[in-house]
Amino acid sequence: MPYYLSGFEWYLTYNFYTFEAIERIISDIEDTAKALTEGRDNEFTLTIKENPCIAEAEAIIDFYERFIYRMRYMMRVGKENGYDLISFMGP
Repeated sequence: MPYYLSGFEWYLTYNFYTFEAIERIISDIEDTAKALTEGRDNEFTLTIKENPCIAEAEAIIDFYERFIYRMRYMMRVGKENGYDLISFMGP
């Protein structure tokens, strides 16, 4: 019987996500980047703004845009090669 975890397993365990799940994550990230750009809040910008270590939103927006581009590229190449999952692994 397969063993399933709820949430992200941090240590040396594969965490598989469907492309559909990754698209939902990307959608949240896109909305957060847009909210930061427009000066509006969503559930994620409130957490970002509460963190005193975050000096400026521009660096976060830049990271989000690069992350989105790379994830979509990875999924496109993955689909072309017959894959339908992405795996993230802890340290």
